Amino acid sequence: MGNLRPLRTEGQGLSRQFGPDAGTQYDSQYSLIQMAVPLGYGVRFRLSDRLDLSFEMAFRLLFFDHIDDVGGRYPDIRDLESDLARTMYDRSAESVGVLTGDTRTPNAATGFATSLYGIDQGNESILADFPGFTRWASYGLRGQIRGNTPSENDMYIVTGFHLNYILTTKRYPRYKSRF
Repeated sequence: MGNLRPLRTEGQGLSRQFGPDAGTQYDSQYSLIQMAVPLGYGVRFRLSDRLDLSFEMAFRLLFFDHIDDVGGRYPDIRDLESDLARTMYDRSAESVGVLTGDTRTPNAATGFATSLYGIDQGNESILADFPGFTRWASYGLRGQIRGNTPSENDMYIVTGFHLNYILTTKRYPRYKSRF
């Protein structure tokens, strides 16, 4: 799996080249170091004198919305620096749905396949043809929110099963006193 951050799929750190706000900057690049609040639960069972089995589940609540590189707004497709960035910023036209694994068809509820993207023309946003790129009709318009609403932060869950072999069964007292 590649790293999406250098592709700047939301225009992070780039200048706007087109539209009424040409020359202004998109949002700055997000940091790879972020704070998380860990919340978790675990149980441990002793199977024998030398064997333990445990299960743990931990939630990580984050203070940013870019763990999946989706957390801002769609940029103008013309402002992106490469064809790979243009492809990855809007994967709606792929023939297989990422979450469901279902085959997408032109009769899907999202509309029909098109090469029209939301592009600023003067003071209005129009749909303009961008050859070589396809999208579903209701996805990827410039300025629309990508993913969750901007106020929602990401989170993830980590789970694990552990089988522990205990090397020694000798128990030591917790506190030693010398008098």
